[in-house]
Amino acid sequence: TTCVACARAVAPAGSYLDKGIGKLCPRGTYSSSLNTSPFCTPCAAGITTAREGSSSASDCTVAARGYYIDPNNATLALPCPLHSYQDQEAAVNACTPCPFGWRTKETAATGELSWGPAATQAAAAETARSLTCSATKLFVCGPE
Repeated sequence: TTCVACARAVAPAGSYLDKGIGKLCPRGTYSSSLNTSPFCTPCAAGITTAREGSSSASDCTVAARGYYIDPNNATLALPCPLHSYQDQEAAVNACTPCPFGWRTKETAATGELSWGPAATQAAAAETARSLTCSATKLFVCGPE
Protein backbone atom coordinates (compact mmCIF):
# COMPACT_ATOMS: atom_id res chain seq x y z
CA THR A 1 0.00 0.00 0.00
CA THR A 2 1.00 3.61 -0.53
CA CYS A 3 1.04 6.13 2.28
CA VAL A 4 -0.84 9.06 0.75
CA ALA A 5 -0.63 11.23 3.88
CA CYS A 6 3.15 10.72 4.01
CA ALA A 7 3.61 12.44 0.67
CA ARG A 8 2.01 15.67 1.87
CA ALA A 9 4.53 18.37 2.73
CA VAL A 10 4.38 20.06 6.12
CA ALA A 11 6.22 23.22 7.11
CA PRO A 12 7.80 23.51 10.56
CA ALA A 13 7.10 26.37 12.97
CA GLY A 14 8.51 29.62 11.58
CA SER A 15 7.77 28.51 8.01
CA TYR A 16 4.99 28.23 5.44
CA LEU A 17 4.45 26.23 2.26
CA ASP A 18 4.91 27.78 -1.16
CA LYS A 19 3.78 25.26 -3.81
CA GLY A 20 4.82 22.42 -1.53
CA ILE A 21 8.19 23.93 -0.62
CA GLY A 22 8.82 25.15 2.92
CA LYS A 23 9.98 28.76 3.22
CA LEU A 24 10.78 30.91 6.25
CA CYS A 25 8.09 33.31 7.40
CA PRO A 26 9.04 36.82 6.26
CA ARG A 27 9.82 39.53 8.80
CA GLY A 28 6.65 40.81 10.44
CA THR A 29 5.01 37.37 10.42
CA TYR A 30 5.21 34.07 12.31
CA SER A 31 3.86 30.51 12.39
CA SER A 32 3.80 28.66 15.68
CA SER A 33 3.43 25.00 14.72
CA LEU A 34 3.70 22.42 11.97
CA ASN A 35 1.42 23.59 9.18
CA THR A 36 0.36 23.30 5.57
CA SER A 37 -0.53 26.98 5.28
CA PRO A 38 0.50 29.05 2.24
CA PHE A 39 1.13 32.07 4.51
CA CYS A 40 2.26 33.07 7.99
CA THR A 41 0.31 35.03 10.60
CA PRO A 42 1.08 38.78 10.51
CA CYS A 43 2.14 40.70 13.61
CA ALA A 44 -0.14 43.51 14.77
CA ALA A 45 -0.10 46.72 12.71
CA GLY A 46 3.10 48.74 13.24
CA ILE A 47 4.98 45.79 14.75
CA THR A 48 7.46 43.49 13.04
CA THR A 49 9.91 40.75 13.98
CA ALA A 50 13.68 41.03 14.26
CA ARG A 51 14.28 38.37 11.61
CA GLU A 52 12.72 35.87 9.23
CA GLY A 53 11.48 32.51 10.51
CA SER A 54 9.70 33.66 13.66
CA SER A 55 7.76 30.92 15.41
CA SER A 56 5.70 32.81 17.99
CA ALA A 57 3.57 35.92 18.40
CA SER A 58 5.99 36.81 21.20
CA ASP A 59 8.62 37.43 18.48
CA CYS A 60 6.58 40.46 17.35
CA THR A 61 8.49 42.95 19.50
CA VAL A 62 10.04 45.42 17.06
CA ALA A 63 8.36 48.69 16.08
CA ALA A 64 8.16 49.33 12.35
CA ARG A 65 9.52 52.63 11.07
CA GLY A 66 7.19 55.48 12.01
CA TYR A 67 5.83 53.61 15.08
CA TYR A 68 6.80 52.93 18.68
CA ILE A 69 5.81 50.17 21.10
CA ASP A 70 3.23 51.30 23.68
CA PRO A 71 5.09 51.27 27.04
CA ASN A 72 1.90 50.04 28.73
CA ASN A 73 1.13 47.28 26.21
CA ALA A 74 4.03 45.56 24.43
CA THR A 75 1.67 44.03 21.84
CA LEU A 76 0.50 47.44 20.60
CA ALA A 77 2.35 49.81 18.27
CA LEU A 78 1.35 53.45 18.07
CA PRO A 79 2.14 55.85 15.21
CA CYS A 80 4.62 58.59 16.02
CA PRO A 81 2.70 61.76 16.86
CA LEU A 82 3.01 64.91 14.81
CA HIS A 83 6.42 66.58 14.89
CA SER A 84 8.28 63.39 15.85
CA TYR A 85 9.65 60.41 13.92
CA GLN A 86 11.08 56.91 14.27
CA ASP A 87 13.55 56.03 11.51
CA GLN A 88 14.47 52.42 12.25
CA GLU A 89 12.92 49.07 13.03
CA ALA A 90 13.70 48.77 16.71
CA ALA A 91 12.28 47.95 20.13
CA VAL A 92 11.61 51.57 21.04
CA ASN A 93 9.04 53.05 23.43
CA ALA A 94 9.06 56.61 22.09
CA CYS A 95 9.63 58.60 18.92
CA THR A 96 12.33 61.22 18.41
CA PRO A 97 11.16 64.85 18.46
CA CYS A 98 11.88 66.75 15.26
CA PRO A 99 14.89 69.07 15.44
CA PHE A 100 14.10 72.74 16.12
CA GLY A 101 12.08 74.28 13.31
CA TRP A 102 11.18 70.98 11.64
CA ARG A 103 7.66 69.63 11.58
CA THR A 104 5.93 66.56 10.21
CA LYS A 105 3.05 66.69 7.79
CA GLU A 106 1.42 63.53 9.19
CA THR A 107 1.74 61.08 12.04
CA ALA A 108 3.92 57.96 11.65
CA ALA A 109 6.85 59.91 10.17
CA THR A 110 9.90 57.84 9.29
CA GLY A 111 12.48 60.63 9.46
CA GLU A 112 13.29 61.05 5.79
CA LEU A 113 13.72 64.78 5.28
CA SER A 114 12.40 66.67 2.30
CA TRP A 115 11.73 70.20 3.63
CA GLY A 116 12.99 72.27 6.53
CA PRO A 117 12.94 75.71 8.09
CA ALA A 118 12.98 78.63 5.66
CA ALA A 119 16.74 79.14 6.10
CA THR A 120 17.47 75.62 4.86
CA GLN A 121 14.46 75.02 2.64
CA ALA A 122 16.37 75.49 -0.63
CA ALA A 123 19.13 73.10 0.45
CA ALA A 124 16.60 70.54 1.65
CA ALA A 125 14.67 70.81 -1.62
CA GLU A 126 17.86 70.15 -3.58
CA THR A 127 18.65 67.16 -1.35
CA ALA A 128 15.08 65.86 -1.70
CA ARG A 129 15.36 65.93 -5.50
CA SER A 130 18.38 63.64 -5.31
CA LEU A 131 16.86 61.16 -2.84
CA THR A 132 14.73 58.17 -3.64
CA CYS A 133 12.36 57.97 -0.69
CA SER A 134 10.54 54.71 -0.15
CA ALA A 135 8.36 56.01 2.69
CA THR A 136 5.28 58.14 2.32
CA LYS A 137 5.54 60.00 5.63
CA LEU A 138 7.93 62.91 5.11
CA PHE A 139 8.86 66.10 6.93
CA VAL A 140 7.37 69.32 5.65
CA CYS A 141 8.37 72.93 6.19
CA GLY A 142 6.35 74.95 8.69
CA PRO A 143 6.80 77.59 11.36
CA GLU A 144 6.68 76.48 14.99
